[in-house]
Amino acid sequence: MLVFNENQQPFPPAQEGESGFSRMNFMINLGIQAIMKRNPGADAFLNTSRWIQEMRKGGCAWDESGEEVVWTPCGPWTEELQGDRVSRREFIAAQLIQEDFAGIGGTLRPVLVASGNSEEKVDRWIQEQETEVKEMKVKTYIKWICNWAVKKRSPTSEKQQPELPPSAIDTTYLS
Repeated sequence: MLVFNENQQPFPPAQEGESGFSRMNFMINLGIQAIMKRNPGADAFLNTSRWIQEMRKGGCAWDESGEEVVWTPCGPWTEELQGDRVSRREFIAAQLIQEDFAGIGGTLRPVLVASGNSEEKVDRWIQEQETEVKEMKVKTYIKWICNWAVKKRSPTSEKQQPELPPSAIDTTYLS
């Protein structure tokens, strides 16, 4: 997950008060830096696609593998999410992302304070970041990079799958 501006581009390096500045982007980058100091391998997820390809070249038999990039607006601010022909699913996803990211500053608070920032400063940043997200002051997209791989099954593995008795299958949700 990465944060981008309304044009799906990285935020420009900007200081507080300058054009293009985003408190949310600032908080996430500061949080990532603090986390990386404590755990240099925390960004390993960025290598997933490369690892899958290396495993394939090394002889791992995948039935299928792939990568898909999904862009989600942080809040229902895009033109596609306005008006009468709105996809309810996309609208709800944008609202949920907005709600989730409004609280991300509080989640990062412990690591930001532990990395040497004063509690007062961090609390001010959190309040500004929450307001920015809730009021959609800065239009942002969240970029999700989804990777998957399905390992091939041997011909015998399908026969070894245990069968569940009908009484073990809960079908109450179907009625």
